[in-house]
Amino acid sequence: MHEQGQTIYETSNASFRDPAKVERYLRLIEECRGNVSAIAREEGVARTIAKGYIDKTPELVSALHDWRQSIVDTAEDNIFKAAEKGDLASSKMIVATLGKDRGWVPREEKTGADGTPLVPPQIVFTTYEDEHSADEEKAAE
Repeated sequence: MHEQGQTIYETSNASFRDPAKVERYLRLIEECRGNVSAIAREEGVARTIAKGYIDKTPELVSALHDWRQSIVDTAEDNIFKAAEKGDLASSKMIVATLGKDRGWVPREEKTGADGTPLVPPQIVFTTYEDEHSADEEKAAE
């Protein structure tokens, strides 16, 4: 039941202003490394409930966003370190994403040599009998 003077909406959103719950979620965002499903399991609620709570609490939205940006920074740093060590896959990823202004873009062939149309490869299916009957005909000649 809601207190006199409060609307049902205000009563249903009262838990969103619970500082202890916000602190608990802030701790869980760190402990669960931004994994909302893991946060929900820790809280004993469905993922949609946990995500809804986070989405309605600006402090939690910010914390989750900041945590995820931090992970992206770490991943980028790992890629840069790998490229510095000569890792070709990491180097290709960097130039394909950050080197576009230098012309590092995937190349797509629109025409063949000298502007001629691209000719797709021909795939011919034959049976074992077709192959051997052709060999026998050549041997008979």
